[in-house]
Amino acid sequence: MELKFKEFDCYKNLTEKDKKSDFYKPDYGFDLAKLPTLALQEQLAPFILERGNTLTFQSLYIDRRSYLLFSEFISECYPTLESILDLDIDAAMQEMVKFLHDKDINPHRKHKCGFNLHPAIRYINQAHFYCLPKDNFIFFKDLACFKDVSKKNFSSPRYHPNAFFNLNLLPESLIEEFRLFITDRGKELAFTSIDSDKQNFNHIAEFFSVTYPSIKSMYDLDKDSCIRKYKVWAMKNQIPLTVTTKKRNKLYPEAKSHPFLNYLRAILTYFTIDDGLFHFEDDIWKLNRLDFPVKLPPTSTIATINFSNILQDELKIEVKKAILFRLKEVSVRTVTQEIHIISEFCAFLSREYPEIISFAELDREIIEAYLIYLNTEDTRRKNYHGEVIRLKNIIETIGLVIDEYSLTKLFAPEDIPKNSIPIYRFYTDTELKTLNEGFKTLDPQTGRLMILHELLGCRISETLTLKSDCISEDEDGHLYITIYQPKVNRSYKKPINQDIKTLIERSIAYTTEKYGLREYVFVNDKDPSKPLTYGAMFYRVQCMIIENDLRDDRGELFTVSTHLFRKTYGKRLCDMGLDDSIIAKLLGHANTSSIKHYRRMTSVPLAEGTKKLRDEKDKTISKYKGGWN
Repeated sequence: MELKFKEFDCYKNLTEKDKKSDFYKPDYGFDLAKLPTLALQEQLAPFILERGNTLTFQSLYIDRRSYLLFSEFISECYPTLESILDLDIDAAMQEMVKFLHDKDINPHRKHKCGFNLHPAIRYINQAHFYCLPKDNFIFFKDLACFKDVSKKNFSSPRYHPNAFFNLNLLPESLIEEFRLFITDRGKELAFTSIDSDKQNFNHIAEFFSVTYPSIKSMYDLDKDSCIRKYKVWAMKNQIPLTVTTKKRNKLYPEAKSHPFLNYLRAILTYFTIDDGLFHFEDDIWKLNRLDFPVKLPPTSTIATINFSNILQDELKIEVKKAILFRLKEVSVRTVTQEIHIISEFCAFLSREYPEIISFAELDREIIEAYLIYLNTEDTRRKNYHGEVIRLKNIIETIGLVIDEYSLTKLFAPEDIPKNSIPIYRFYTDTELKTLNEGFKTLDPQTGRLMILHELLGCRISETLTLKSDCISEDEDGHLYITIYQPKVNRSYKKPINQDIKTLIERSIAYTTEKYGLREYVFVNDKDPSKPLTYGAMFYRVQCMIIENDLRDDRGELFTVSTHLFRKTYGKRLCDMGLDDSIIAKLLGHANTSSIKHYRRMTSVPLAEGTKKLRDEKDKTISKYKGGWN
C-alpha cells in the first residue's frame, strides 16, 4: 500500500505557481510495504496521514526522504518490530546515528543555532511520540498561564504551546496527584517559567521512579527523608546541589540551591497537608497564623520565622517557647536576629557539648568557652557587642519560660565587648553629585523617591511610608510635611519648600495614574495598598550602582547606605550653626541626646573650639618671624 502525495490535504489547494515548484511531486508517496511488519504498517499509517495533512507540500517532499531512511533502518535493525512503542527510543536514535555514518550520511545538520540531528533521526522520535497514549500528557496550551498569553508574545522564544509534561515518567500511583500539582502550578507561574518547569519535572520524575517505585501517594512521604534521599541520589549521579548565578544587583556571582532541588521542595510543600492553623511543632512559623498581632514594619516583607537551623530537638522546643514570648514584646526583625544568634550558639553546642539537651544544663564555663570562641575563632563579625547582648537577652528569656532562673545570671557585665568607637561617615558634595547623576538612570518613581529621601533627611522607612495627604499649609502659607516614624510609632511635622512639594505631587500623580488613589505615595507593585518595600528599593538602587560603576571619593563602589543621607543632612544642619533643639526637631528626635553624634562629623565646632589656641600660636609665630627672614 502506498500513500500518494496528491491524496494529502497539502496538495488539494495548490496554485499554478506551486505546481511549477521542484518540490511538486504528486505521484510520489510513502510505500508502507517498506516497513518490516504488517502491524507496524497499520500503526504508522495514521501518523503519515496526519503529517501529510498538516505539512506544506515542500516539507512533505523532505519528509519522504526521512521516511525512506527510517524504514530502511527499521527493516535492517529491527526486522520483527511490531510496535514503535516497543523501541527504547534513546537507544534507537543512537543506532540510527551509526546507521547513517555507515551510509556516509552526516547525522547532523547545520542550523542557525548550531547543529540539529538529521531529520531521519528526528522522524523516529516524532513517530514514537505520535503513537504514545496522550491521556497522561499535560500540554502547555492547556495550562491557565498559556490561555491568557497575548498575541504579541506568540513570537517569544519561550512560547511553546505544544510542549507537554509526560506523566508516564512517574510511578503510576502518582500520576493523578501530579496532574493536580502541575495544573495548579500553571495557574501561579507565567508562561515564560513553564519551560524550565518541564526540565525540572523530567528530572524529579526520574528520581521518584528510581527511589520510590512502589509508592502509593505523595502524602505518605516524609519530607525531610525525601530531601536527604534526593541529595544522595543527586551526588551519585553527579548532579550538583547548587548553582552559581550572577544577578544584576550583585557584584560577584553567588551560590544558591539548584532549580531541581527547589522544584522538589515545591512539590513536597504542595503535598504537605496544611489546615491553615498555627502549629508550635512546625520548624517554619507563618506570622499571619499567630493568634496575636506582631510588630512588623510596613516596609518589611518578613512572613515567616525559621527554626530549622537548630538541630537539637529539645533545645529547639525551648527556643520556640522563648520566641513566642519575645514576639509579643519586640519587633519581628529583632526576633529574626535573635533566632540567627541562638542558632549559632546551638551549632557551637552541637560541636563542643553534644551531650547538652536542655538550656537548663548551661553553666558559666560553657558561656565563657563560647565567648572565647567568638573572640578567637569566629570570623563572622569584627565586633560582637550587639550579638552578645542579644544572646544574653534570649537565654534569659528561655530561663524565664522554662523556670530555670539560673540562666538569668550566666552573663557578667564585663562579658559584653566594648563597642568600637564608630567613624562617622557622611557623603561629600562630590559623592552626592555622583549619586544624583545615578538617580537619573533609575525609573522615574524610584528616582523621585531617592531625591526626596536625600532632601528630607528621613530614615528610609519614613520616606517609604510617606502618605498621599502628608503635605499641609498653615494660614500664613507655610508648607509642612507630616512624617510617620515606624521605628518609634509616632509622627512629626517639618517645614518644606515648594520644590519638595512639587516632587511629592508628581510622585502622587504617578501612583494615582498607575494604581488609582492610594494611601501611600510610593506603593508596592504587587499590592498597591501597601508601601514600597525596602527590598524592592534596595534592589533597584544596587543595580543602579553596579551598572553605572558608581564609586565614592576613595574609589570604592558605593553601597546602598540610605542612612548616610540622614547623617549628611544632620551634619549640614550642624554646619549651619543651628541650636540642638532645632536640629532634633528637624530630624524627628524626641530629645537632643543624639545630636552630639552629628556634631562630631562637622569641622565647624572643631575650628571654633581651637580658635583661641590657634590665635595664640599665630602671635608667637609672628613674634619670631622677623628672625627667620
